[in-house]
Amino acid sequence: MTKVISVTNVKGGVGKSTSALFMANVLADQGKRVLLIDIDSQNSLTSFYFDDYESINGKTILEAMIDQIVITDCIYTVSNNIDFIPSDIELCNLTLQLTDNRDFKLHTILEPIKSKYDFIIIDTPPSLHMETKQSLAISDYVIIPTLLERWAVRSIDIVLSYINDKNTSLQSIIKTHLESVFILPTSKEKNRKIQDIVLDDLKMKYSNQVLDGISRKTDVQKLSYIGNNMKLDNIHAYSEYKSVLESILKPVEVYT
Repeated sequence: MTKVISVTNVKGGVGKSTSALFMANVLADQGKRVLLIDIDSQNSLTSFYFDDYESINGKTILEAMIDQIVITDCIYTVSNNIDFIPSDIELCNLTLQLTDNRDFKLHTILEPIKSKYDFIIIDTPPSLHMETKQSLAISDYVIIPTLLERWAVRSIDIVLSYINDKNTSLQSIIKTHLESVFILPTSKEKNRKIQDIVLDDLKMKYSNQVLDGISRKTDVQKLSYIGNNMKLDNIHAYSEYKSVLESILKPVEVYT
C-alpha cells in the first residue's frame, strides 16, 4: 500500500527540501517506486532537477490542480525509481485559483496514479496555506525538520496544533489516516551547547517522536549550487537519512 510522507514546517530554511530529496533517493536505491512532489512555490526541488525552468513548459502540480492538464502530463522521470512533479511560483495564489474541491484537490488528482508508487513524498511550503493542508490531509507520515534553535522550535507546536485540531477531520472525510508525526533536527553541530539544550528539551517534550538528527555538512550545502550532477549516496547525510527512514518506517505506535 502506498505511503504518503509530507515534509512540513511553517518556518523556512530548516531543511525541508533537502530532507525530501534525500529520503526519496534512499527509498529509490532500496528498490522502492517513489513519486517526489514539489508543492512549494519557492521551487527548491524543481530547481535541483531543472536548470532551465522554461523546459517544464507549464506542466507542474499547479496546472494539474486547477485542471489545465492531467496529472500524468506533469510527471517527469528524473532517476531510477523516482518520478517528479515540479512546482510553479504561482502556487502561492492557489487559494484564489481553486474554485471547487478546495480542501481535497490534491487527493483527487493523485488518487488515480497513487497505486503506481510505494511512496509519495511531498515537499510543502513554509506555511499552513492550502497546499500544505491538502498535503497533510493525505499523509500517512509527517516529518517536521527543525533547526536546534529555540525560536525555530516554536514552529513545531504550530504544525502539531493544526494536525490535532483540523487535519483529523479532513482525513476522516477522505478515509486516510495519519500514522505518525516525527520531528527531525537538522544542521546538528558538535560541541554546540545551546543545540544540546534544545535537543534535550525536544526529547523531554516530544519523547520518541524526535528522530536522530542530520549533521551540518558542507557537501549538503553545495546541493543547491551543483544540483542533480551531485551523487547523493556519496554524501555523509545520505547514511543519516537512511537511518532516519529506518526509524520512521519500523512498526510504531499510532499517532494520537
